[in-house]
Amino acid sequence: MKKRRIIRKLQMLRNRSGVTMVELIVVFALISMFIALSSQVITSSLNVYAKIQGIDYGRQVSDTLMNKIVGELSGAQNNSLDEDAITIETDQTAITFWDESGSRIRITSGKPKHYSYNDDDETEQAGADYDTDMSRQLIIHYYVTKSGSKVVYQPVDWTFDENMYQGYEIESLKFSKADEAVYPPNMYCVELILNHPSYGRYAATRYVECYNFEGYEEPTEPTPETPTDPT
Repeated sequence: MKKRRIIRKLQMLRNRSGVTMVELIVVFALISMFIALSSQVITSSLNVYAKIQGIDYGRQVSDTLMNKIVGELSGAQNNSLDEDAITIETDQTAITFWDESGSRIRITSGKPKHYSYNDDDETEQAGADYDTDMSRQLIIHYYVTKSGSKVVYQPVDWTFDENMYQGYEIESLKFSKADEAVYPPNMYCVELILNHPSYGRYAATRYVECYNFEGYEEPTEPTPETPTDPT
């Protein structure tokens, strides 16, 4: 009995078919091709995802900046002094105006500075940048505010927290007067370009209409014609 079992086992071992070297090479080649194709698909998907993510971040940052600019600029109005209500610098990088409270505001981009006010000669003095490594940010400069001879508010540069920019910085911020032949009066154009070391550039444009100027008339809806009786 034992001898028969041993013979059967030997026969079973002899009847087993093995795998040749050529078959192993073909299998490994197919696996390598599958891995290479999968890597390319994954890499392309990650690149597309990073690009979409960058666009989404850029839109979030630009919307936040633009909403702040529009909120301030739309409240511009004529002032009691013999000065222009809105002044745009020659290179279009800054705009200065008066708000409804009579405060003077300047919007530009750059690095915030330390400001102090000299009561003797009534001038503002700018110190050094807050941080020389800081990227270019939106700066809203509020000039000194006085009530008679008393200083109510010291001059200050208002900025967003740097984390809000999500790695972006302002590459360009420009202001211009909109073409009155195309747009309503008192309309201004704001052009913003952001830049990110990984995501690249993101551009946005916004038009702002100032409603508080003297002589501004709210547009009225056309009066519908009264239908006539056909009889």
